[in-house]
Order: sequence, then C-alpha cells, then structure tokens
Amino acid sequence: LALDWLAWATQLGGLPRHVVVVGAEAQTVARSLAERWPDLALRAVEMADPIGPTLSRAATALGAVVGTQPDPRRTLVALEARPTRATRQQYRWTAAALVCVAFGLAGLGWRMNRQSAGLRDAANEIDSRASAFVQSLNDPTLAQSRSLVRALESQLVELQKREPPKLPPAPRPIRDELLRMLDVLSKHEGIRLITLTIDSRGSCAVHLTIPDIRTGEEIKLALQRSGSEINWAETPSGGADRTLRLNGTWSTLQ
Repeated sequence: LALDWLAWATQLGGLPRHVVVVGAEAQTVARSLAERWPDLALRAVEMADPIGPTLSRAATALGAVVGTQPDPRRTLVALEARPTRATRQQYRWTAAALVCVAFGLAGLGWRMNRQSAGLRDAANEIDSRASAFVQSLNDPTLAQSRSLVRALESQLVELQKREPPKLPPAPRPIRDELLRMLDVLSKHEGIRLITLTIDSRGSCAVHLTIPDIRTGEEIKLALQRSGSEINWAETPSGGADRTLRLNGTWSTLQ
C-alpha cells in the first residue's frame, strides 16, 4: 500500500498527510502503515462492511455540489474532449486548405521571381543605354561621375542660370507676298513681268511692261489695298517705253 501511494505521489506531485483506515482489521493495517510511514497521521475505523458507508459518504459529498460548475480535476477531461468524426473531418479540410494555400504562395513566389528577373534585365538594359549615351557625349565629367542623375541635374542648374537664347525672328511671308503680287498682275491684260525680287532681309523690286499709264496706276493702287506687308513705291523709269518699276520695303522691322 505504501508503494502504491508513492507511485501515485509521483503523478500527483504531493504526498498524503492524513489517512483514515476503514475495515474489519483497521488497527492492524494502521500499525503496519505507521511502521513504514512514521510521519503519517493515521486513524483507524473498525467496520465490518466498509464499502457501503464509504459510497454513502461519497454520494453525500457529491450531492452537496449539485448545480455548481464541474471541476475539471474531478472529470475525465481527456475522454470528454477527444476529437469526434466531425472534428477529424474538419481537421482534414483545414489541412487541405493549408496545402492549397501553400501551393498558391509557391506559385505567387515563382511569378514574383520571374517578374523580378525581368525587372533586373530591364534595369541592366537601361544602365547599358545610359552608359552608351554618356560615352556619346564625350564629357569626361559625366563619364567619371558616380551618379549620372546628379551630374545631369547639376548641369541643368548651370544651364538654367545662363541667359535664355534669343530666338530667331519669324520668317517673312514671302510666299504670301508672291501670291498676292501674282494675283494683282493676273487681273490686268497686256502686261509682261520682267523681274520680281522679294528679299526677306533687303528691299524688294518689280519691273514689268504695261500697255498704258492707267494700268500702272491701277496696279499700284491694287497693291496698296491688298493688305501687303511691303510698301511699294514707284521709281521713275526715265525711258520712252511703257515700263513700271516698283521698289518695296517691309513695313515691320525684325
């Protein structure tokens, strides 16, 4: 009996301090335990049928706690909480879902790895193009700089500090003036164009033959009313032939 108590003590983590011996030979058993377990407090109860009163006492103690929360220490927790068939099925579905998630994450990782490889190739290609562009500039400052972007930004700042370049003047409407002159001349008969000069940087000149003085006056008046940007003025010919000489200057300066 003492060995059984020691075996239980290793499982419970504690030893009994008080023992009540109930039975027909309770005194004999109590003395035997006292010899082997001197520190144990013993009490002997002589009884011919110890099982019946013990069960009645246990029933009375259990009846006093009816309606209270069950103590897990007094129940078989492991047996009551054992997994059922539905629980096992739920575990199987959970495991299957975890496997699917693992495969999905593996596929996502593979795709991200491929995309990262493509991005690395694109970055290498951009670096090679940038290096070729820098070499084509023949600028040792850019070629030796550690950061091409910062070097270009510094040069941009220097360029912005300089005075803005002066744009060239707008081109003269030579074509429009030529079409305007030809349109005026086409409305008169008996004239012949000898020379026509329209210079965007200098003076302009027209030399033509006319059948009479009236035609020359009509040509001069038509040119003045046509909205031309050239101010035409007649130059006396000083000859006997019927000719008309006009010199023109641009009305706006550049």
